[in-house]
Amino acid sequence: MSTSLNSQRGLLGVLLALTALLLPGCMSKFSYVDPGYSEATYKDIEPVTEKYRLALQVKLLNNGEPVESGIRQARSLIESTLWTTGIFDLTDSPSAASLVVVINNVSEKAAVAKGFAAAASFGAIGSTVTDYYSVAIEYISPAGTQWQSDYQHALHTVVGNKKPLQNIELTTPALGFATILEQVVLNAVKDLQSQGILSATH
Repeated sequence: MSTSLNSQRGLLGVLLALTALLLPGCMSKFSYVDPGYSEATYKDIEPVTEKYRLALQVKLLNNGEPVESGIRQARSLIESTLWTTGIFDLTDSPSAASLVVVINNVSEKAAVAKGFAAAASFGAIGSTVTDYYSVAIEYISPAGTQWQSDYQHALHTVVGNKKPLQNIELTTPALGFATILEQVVLNAVKDLQSQGILSATH
């Protein structure tokens, strides 16, 4: 009886050990930028004869509440995108045009209330955590002309027994956030040009 019990305990111990070894191999974690929000690219930005002088302001919110951490990083990413378009000359001059970018990281409940698109988990098995972003962009010309538009985006992180998605570029949360800001800013610049706010000659 004692020998049988010890054998059962020994077998249970082996099974638990194998489970501990196998689980990490089955579990996966990957992030990807929601592909449903991307439209404009750098190729869509029309060149200008004279660059627009632009003063940039960046605000970062979490469910509508201001946060300080991450503002410097967000500003640097937005500046890089604006510079790469080739149509802006960033400055602190009060006589320049103004671009205000307000980035709000919203919870899933708030995102549903705001009408965000459904999370693009593509049927991934496991737990999907989504960071939703609502980005308000306001442009004010030196003459006082005002333009504003709101943009939505999302970053999905999947944890579970699932292989990486096919045809989806995997990323990290930090790089995903950078991609989201780049895509949102490019969409805004494209909209400004298509609506005649930013013309090729001015």
